Amino acid sequence: MLYRMAAWAVFISLYCCIAWAETSPAPAVANQPESCAACHQSEFKQWQASQHAAAMQVASEQTVLGAFDGQSLEHQGLRYRFLKDGGRFWITLNEPEQALRRLEARYTFGVYPLQQYLVAMSGGRMQALPIAWDSRSKAEGGQRWYGLDSDLGWDHYAFTWNTSCAECHSTGLEKGYSPEQNRFDTHWQFINVSCQACHGDASGHGQWLKGKQPSSIAHGGFSATLAERGTWHFSEGATIAQRRDRPFGRQLSACGQCHSLGTRIDNWQLDSQLADHLSLMLPNTPLYHLDGQIDAEVFVVGSFMQSKMHDAGVVCSDCHNPHSLALKVEGNALCAQCHLPSNYNQRQHHGHAENSSGAQCVNCHMPSKLYMGVDARRDHRFGIPSHALSEAISVPNVCSQCHEDKGADWLRAQTLGSNPDVNDVAMWLSELDRGALASLPKLLEYVTDPQGLTFRQASVMAGVGARIDDPALSELARQQMQRGDPALQGAAVEILERLPLEERLPILLPYLDSQSKSVRIAVTRALAEALSSGSLKGEPRKRLSLYVDEYRQSLLRNADHPASQMALGNLSLSLGKIELAEQAYRQALRIDATYAPASINLADLHRQRGDEGQAQTVLLSARTLNDDAAISYALSMSYFRQRKLDDGLKAIIHAVELAPMNSNYAYAQAVALEQSGQPQAAIAALEHALQRQGSRRELLELLSLYAVNYQSPRQALPYVLRWRKLVPNNPRAAAIEQRLRWQLGQTAQ
Repeated sequence: MLYRMAAWAVFISLYCCIAWAETSPAPAVANQPESCAACHQSEFKQWQASQHAAAMQVASEQTVLGAFDGQSLEHQGLRYRFLKDGGRFWITLNEPEQALRRLEARYTFGVYPLQQYLVAMSGGRMQALPIAWDSRSKAEGGQRWYGLDSDLGWDHYAFTWNTSCAECHSTGLEKGYSPEQNRFDTHWQFINVSCQACHGDASGHGQWLKGKQPSSIAHGGFSATLAERGTWHFSEGATIAQRRDRPFGRQLSACGQCHSLGTRIDNWQLDSQLADHLSLMLPNTPLYHLDGQIDAEVFVVGSFMQSKMHDAGVVCSDCHNPHSLALKVEGNALCAQCHLPSNYNQRQHHGHAENSSGAQCVNCHMPSKLYMGVDARRDHRFGIPSHALSEAISVPNVCSQCHEDKGADWLRAQTLGSNPDVNDVAMWLSELDRGALASLPKLLEYVTDPQGLTFRQASVMAGVGARIDDPALSELARQQMQRGDPALQGAAVEILERLPLEERLPILLPYLDSQSKSVRIAVTRALAEALSSGSLKGEPRKRLSLYVDEYRQSLLRNADHPASQMALGNLSLSLGKIELAEQAYRQALRIDATYAPASINLADLHRQRGDEGQAQTVLLSARTLNDDAAISYALSMSYFRQRKLDDGLKAIIHAVELAPMNSNYAYAQAVALEQSGQPQAAIAALEHALQRQGSRRELLELLSLYAVNYQSPRQALPYVLRWRKLVPNNPRAAAIEQRLRWQLGQTAQ
């Protein structure tokens, strides 16, 4: 039972402004930010006052905001104390049955509304503790130490600066990770987010200046420009401005380096597209709600790319000053740049009193969510509130954020608009979650609409693919590969790689040379096993070999993350290199002993070698460190293969207890109960699962079959009718219904 990672993405960021190894800067170089100030004084002053400039700083009297005066804080069973000694800042950590730790806070991390501190650890690591200083004013509830909610240990790799956040808080970072030694030698060019973090290599600009600025050199010696605001106009009778040209995407690529959730697959370059250096996570559950609203910390870009604003050509600097990071103008005047206030800044549109908070565009269309305890961040999806949708599928209702005292009837009456494009799709996905395959054709039609928002379509296609495995999806994916959009192609590859190699090879091989690196890597991942199977010869084989090396290098870029080691192991396995696969899985566990996917795949390697006992040992050991549902499920399968039915049943029941919404686990539990001679218990377990999860097709089908086999026709018929309602065109269900009615002497309806 090989654990395959969806989209192989390495989820690096768990918090914004956390986690950082003992590091040192690279030698001083030309083009320091101060050198830019000579010609760009206004921009430099704005940057100096920005959070980019203070993203990371050496801890000093000037930079440390927290009270290191002997205060203490208890958080998640640990006691922290904050002290200053000899001009240095210390955090003592008292944990049960451990010696008192005295950790030096060497760097500050962020400034507002909170500030964290990075402490030196062994192996060249710098760690962000799960406590922070609330830098808001006392009137706002700030000026206090507080703990950050997390179910991870304080020294978990996800809070390690080198792994999780260093590339976004410093410029020109070299991680310097050695897998063999499992240590870092991390260096940066600039400690904070400096000019070159966004504008790229300035050496050409320096040559341009030395050459007295010849007009024959484009972009002042830089490889490209970030000036992509474009030209906007109102056509006759229009209430929303339209853009005359299309942005190339460099600005989104530059900002998206850090303001997005995904996996870095290459170094960012000024003239690159986002998909050339980042494999972006699609806006699907559990990171987002079904309608695309933010849920987990997803860092803006994934929300923005599913919006009509992005599709219309809006870029970051249309709203934000890229140097100060402030909004260009305050209040509704910001939106009025493109949306006629005579139409939109009116009570008949927003339904609120003039100058009230409800009349502010962002409060309805960009609701905020609180992260890290005190940091409210706005959703950049630009959605339309829908109480009906919230009632139907329990997504957050924007109106309730302000009108907490109002009931459902009032909220329903106040809803002023809806977005069928989003709301209908969210409803269909929810129906699919409940097993209603009747929604599938609607979702497929949505994805194939040539006028649709491609990023949202990619999200829907991936979401459907994660829920069901239907032959129609393979044909859909094949069609979407032809559209050339990187997000659509990435989602399509995930579906197509389920096909046998001989079927997916001719479909995907033409896209091996894609200009988009994220697409090349996805296609390479799906075809890599062709090198070991002998399916490719000659030039195609040479090309695939080159791209496998490119894919491997992209994974090695994040070799300090267990998910990347998992992907390296899976790549080695597809190439038939079993020993290398085992090394990678073990390295993942070396980084994080509780990383369940690596234990599951390592156990599966032992199974493939015929050593089921060793596979069981690996899983039992993993379960002592991490009471994880996937581990219990894998362990149950190991027991069943060894004919240890009682042990297997205990393990699968435990997996269901830990993950009651997982239909695969519930299905396996019912099968195990039936095969152990407990058919009525299997029926009861399926009934409980359907009560929790809704009408899951596979569960309802199994329940119907068990009822037919182990209950009377009168007891079984209601289950079969529910099954028939869910899949009205299923011939097997129809035949069973007809037989039951015949047995009962009824006429089929």
